[in-house]
Amino acid sequence: MYYVEKLRAWRVMRVFLVILGVLFLLCVIARLSGHGHVNGNDFVAPSGAREVKSVAPDGSHISTYYGKHGQVAVVRTDVNDVQTVTVTEPAKPGAKSEQTNVGTVTMSQTPHGKLMTTIIRNSNRIPLDVLFIIAAFFVSIFASILGLSLSAENDGHLELAWTKPLSRQGYAGMTILVDLGAALALLAITVVVEIAVLALFGAATHIAADAATLLTILWSIVYVSAFYGVVMATTASLRRASGVALAILWPAMLILPGLTRIDWLNIGTVARIIDTVNPVAYFYSLTSHQQTHTLLPIGFGYEITALAFITVAGLLASIGQWRRLEA
Repeated sequence: MYYVEKLRAWRVMRVFLVILGVLFLLCVIARLSGHGHVNGNDFVAPSGAREVKSVAPDGSHISTYYGKHGQVAVVRTDVNDVQTVTVTEPAKPGAKSEQTNVGTVTMSQTPHGKLMTTIIRNSNRIPLDVLFIIAAFFVSIFASILGLSLSAENDGHLELAWTKPLSRQGYAGMTILVDLGAALALLAITVVVEIAVLALFGAATHIAADAATLLTILWSIVYVSAFYGVVMATTASLRRASGVALAILWPAMLILPGLTRIDWLNIGTVARIIDTVNPVAYFYSLTSHQQTHTLLPIGFGYEITALAFITVAGLLASIGQWRRLEA
């Protein structure tokens, strides 16, 4: 009965699988061309620096580099392979304190008079959480395309759809289950491909999970589902205009979180109110760890609950529109 929807989902999924395949092939080519194993503990010393090695009482290996221009770099690698690099060098004019987090690397810069101290900490650990978050954003594109399913049926196929031996809401519900099943399958496949790429470069052994990983997986599932729900609610009663609506919706959702920082004319407040039902805003808040782009505080519990609510509300709204359509 839902063979047509399965075919539609498979056609879209096949495109994304090809994209994943091409990206993996490029990684294979890069590996074969001489780009070797990933090693997060390779520190590039200042040119011409003098190296002094020592071992701390706790077993940590310490290498101190003295550069020609007053740089001093202390590289400390503990028994758990966690590396901390402390670099002291002349500060540039107007230098300010900064802190950056990129994956497993944390970097902070602090000026002290004419000197700048930079501390880089690399845990050499790749959280499984990060792989799921990246995959969720990728699959949200796929889910948004599948979110046009009811509008596709509305484009000249209503008479045929409603001849099926099932209620209108039952038909819409089964369509939604097929689409979400395909989206979650692609989410799992994407994570597997990410792990395969890391294994290709010898970094799979650094993948780690903890108690929070299960929450991240749940967040990824509801994030993809919320995207699908928003698009479905926006386009369920449209026909050919659904493609145009999706083309407008994506840039709007991407831009709105940036507007929350604008205080002029309360633009930031208005954007934050709208962003409370914008899945992309929760992605920004999760990855920044500094600022919430919605009316809710930062935190997995708030985000998962909000995304689940957006999913349910969006799907109910789309089914409500579907029931009121006229052929």
